[in-house]
Amino acid sequence: MFDLEISMGSTRRTFFLSYLLVQALYNAGNYILLVLLVLSEKKIRSFLITQDITVGKKAELIWPWTIRYGFPALLVFTIVSILFGTLWMYFGKVAGVILWILWMALCLGDPNIADAVTDAPDSILGRIGLGIAGIANFFTGTIGIITGIIIFVVVLVAIYYMVQRQMVKF
Repeated sequence: MFDLEISMGSTRRTFFLSYLLVQALYNAGNYILLVLLVLSEKKIRSFLITQDITVGKKAELIWPWTIRYGFPALLVFTIVSILFGTLWMYFGKVAGVILWILWMALCLGDPNIADAVTDAPDSILGRIGLGIAGIANFFTGTIGIITGIIIFVVVLVAIYYMVQRQMVKF
């Protein structure tokens, strides 16, 4: 996409802005679909679950999280997707393999760490999980917002720098 847009006369700055806009719109569409899915689930849940009322109570917990953390998650997903795409574009297949390995380690390791915190807090994974929870508790409120904004700006500047230095391959 980068090579095509640059070879058709676009500037790197225009590419960066269009790349940012497309990813933001894509993630906003995903968020809208999530909200619609949660709303439709709330409407049809009473027809599907009639025996156990506690299941309905647990399902109600996702709505406040969806509304409260929807916009920050939208920003995070947008910047992370742009960062991963830019790293892959800048460094090539090696970066893609490394990012894939990190993603799979996160997807496969995170549930084990979460289970170890409650089941075996003295194990290595339990200690890792407790350490992550301690760090997450430190970054709540104003400290978390300021840190998030700083990280957001630094990553955005790094992405812009990489796009400006990216070579066009024909």
